[in-house]
Amino acid sequence: MGRRRRITSAGKLACCEQRLETLCLNPDAHVASLKLGCCFLDSLSCARLALSSHALHIVATSAVRDRIYVGLGGSFVADDALKASGNPLLTLSHLESLAHTSFMFGAARDVCRAAGAARGSDIDIWLLDVSGGARTLCKALLSQVFMQEQKGDLYWASSLANLSALIYHFDPPVRWLPDMYRTLQRGGSTVLVSDISDQSSTLQDLLHGFPNLLPLSCTGKSIRSGKFDTGKLICQLIDRLTFPLCDRRLVLQLSASRAQGTLKLFSVDQPSDFKNVLATLEAEVLSADCTPFDLWILETGGRVYLLLVEDKIPQQRAV
Repeated sequence: MGRRRRITSAGKLACCEQRLETLCLNPDAHVASLKLGCCFLDSLSCARLALSSHALHIVATSAVRDRIYVGLGGSFVADDALKASGNPLLTLSHLESLAHTSFMFGAARDVCRAAGAARGSDIDIWLLDVSGGARTLCKALLSQVFMQEQKGDLYWASSLANLSALIYHFDPPVRWLPDMYRTLQRGGSTVLVSDISDQSSTLQDLLHGFPNLLPLSCTGKSIRSGKFDTGKLICQLIDRLTFPLCDRRLVLQLSASRAQGTLKLFSVDQPSDFKNVLATLEAEVLSADCTPFDLWILETGGRVYLLLVEDKIPQQRAV
C-alpha cells in the first residue's frame, strides 16, 4: 500500500481555490455548490479566497453574508445592528474571533456583575461557565442556585438523578430570548458608562472596543454617548459568546417565584414528565436560603454557560 500523502490546510485551500475557479466558469450551474464550499472555511480562509479573483470575491462575500444571517438569526445582535454594518468578511472575523473566548466570557460576566451592583437594581446577575459534563452542571445547580451543602452521598445521588431527568425532559421553547431580556430589564433599563468603567480592566477594554465591533449596533452608539441598555448589552454579549446561534442549544430554563409565601419552581409549556420530575426536585432541593430566581443554561461549541438572575434580599439592595 502506498504512503498516504498528508494534505495541509494551505493545500486544502489551494485545491478549493482551483475547484472554485473552474466552477465559476459556469456560474448558473454551480453557484450553490460554491457557496456551500465556503461554509466549511473559517473567516481568514474565506478572505484569502475572496482575494483570488473577482468572481471568487463575489461568491465568497455572498456565502459569508449568508453564514452571518444564519449564525445571528433571531439574535439581539441582528435586531440591534445598524444598516451599514461593514464588510461581511470582516464582520465574520469579528464574530468568530471572539466566540467562546475567555475574554468575551469575562467581559459578559463583568457586565452582569456591574448591572446587578448598579444603583437601584433589585437583582443580582451571574454568568457562570459550567462546562465539564452533566455531573459538573448538576453540582453547580445544587451549590450555586439551590444553596445546598454536602448532605451525604445518597442525597447528592438522588438530586443529581432528578436534575439529569429534568434536563432530559426539558422541551426548549422556540422564542426564549425576549423573556431573558425582560428579566434582565428588572435591574434597570440604562446604566451610565462612567459608573462602571473603573470596575475591571476587561470591562474597560470591552466598553472601549464594543462600539467598533461588527456588525455595528445601536448599543455601541449608546456606549459612545455615555450610557447603554444593560439588558440589550448582556444579551448581545451572550449572542457573541455563543456564535453561531444555529449551533446553540437551550439546555434548561427554570424560574422560582413566591406564591403565598412559598417558593415554587416552574418552567412554561413543559410536558407532564418534566412537571412530575420538577415537583420531586422542588420538594428535595428548595431550602429556606433560596431566593426567587430565573436561570438559562446554554450549550454551544463544547461549552456550557449558566445565566442566573436572582432577586436581592432587602438588606443587600444597592443604596
